[in-house]
Amino acid sequence: MEQIQVEWRRTQSMNKLLLLLAAVMLCCLKINAQGLKSETSENPPVKIDTVFTPEIGGIKQAVEIKTDNSEKPVLLFLSGGPGSSMMNTANEFTEKLKDKFTIVQWDQRDAGKTLKLNPSPNKPTIAQMQNDTYKVIQFVTKKLNKKKIYLAGSSFGNVLGFYIAQKHPELLHAYLAMNPVINSLESEKLALKKLKDVHKDNKTAVEELSSVKIPFEKAEDLFYIRKWLFVMDGNKSAVTDGFRKGFL
Repeated sequence: MEQIQVEWRRTQSMNKLLLLLAAVMLCCLKINAQGLKSETSENPPVKIDTVFTPEIGGIKQAVEIKTDNSEKPVLLFLSGGPGSSMMNTANEFTEKLKDKFTIVQWDQRDAGKTLKLNPSPNKPTIAQMQNDTYKVIQFVTKKLNKKKIYLAGSSFGNVLGFYIAQKHPELLHAYLAMNPVINSLESEKLALKKLKDVHKDNKTAVEELSSVKIPFEKAEDLFYIRKWLFVMDGNKSAVTDGFRKGFL
């Protein structure tokens, strides 16, 4: 996708960061307890376990809300990639959070369930996805009758999260940045070097990774890094034609 900054991350380190998030978010909840009481809904609490599909930015977008009490404070996750989804694996890192928060996952345009609903009519830009993020938060706060939410961004998700924290701080109790995008160019260089070493005995990987130019000159440059990163993390589907079609 054009004009999108990305951050390389490993699944193992991501899990550690998410466990740390659980502890930090619980501390934030205690600190803001007084403020949270003031915005509690007068309506009786309800259970929600639904994927909503509001129209945002001209397409339907998948927003999953899970809670056993709709009056709990809201925690929205912004996934990385771009193009990745945490919706199907969220339970692995929300187990320690679900008792205190209403958990919200959102599949960004051209990712996960949103992509299955409808592809973006044009190649997404950062500005477009930042506006999507703002609209998603508006949808969630209206749906759950909240004035503010907790927001957590992972990797590329921080490109969106930092924007909200800067431009719309009135919507947030707190923002937590996990493995944020700091130096995208240097990160891609390190990722490419690592992948070449990991896949040095794979002829196809060596050929494809050797063709990559940084800064990226074509879509395949980003695709080959992501493809072999997924393979390194154990996702064998990354070598299929379906994965390539869904990425490019």
